[in-house]
Amino acid sequence: MGEPGGPREDGALRGHCLCGAVTLGLRVVAGAFVLCHCRQCRKSAGAPFQAVIPGRREAVTIDDPQGLVREYRSSPHKLRAFCARCGSPLYSRRDDSATLRLRAGLFDALGGHRPAAHIFATSAAEWEIIADTLPRHAGIEPGREPGASTGEEVP
Repeated sequence: MGEPGGPREDGALRGHCLCGAVTLGLRVVAGAFVLCHCRQCRKSAGAPFQAVIPGRREAVTIDDPQGLVREYRSSPHKLRAFCARCGSPLYSRRDDSATLRLRAGLFDALGGHRPAAHIFATSAAEWEIIADTLPRHAGIEPGREPGASTGEEVP
């Protein structure tokens, strides 16, 4: 069984919230691992960006034996989930999408996956300095699943 918060022996990623009550598993990464600078992600993370790794719903497992996962509607077609005990953000999902956008900080190891781009880079906090050489997109990353909106509420 691999290290807590790291990849399992079968290669699936495993992570958990701050208090450890909610565990997430991801069998297959379903797109680009991105750093989102939209206002909603900044506010929900309490940080300059949210590191987001996508997974199809059928490839994600959520172990929540105490019933602590809560979802709230952050915009008309978007839900964000968090642990009710420790407040850790867990994922976001659109009503019309088969993809969960998991918060990468839940995973201590990502099996070699690295951020591919900054999205909503033009919405970065005015005090933030983006100093790496990753591609920067004004909105969502190219190739995002069809039907995804292009507003700030996307991630």
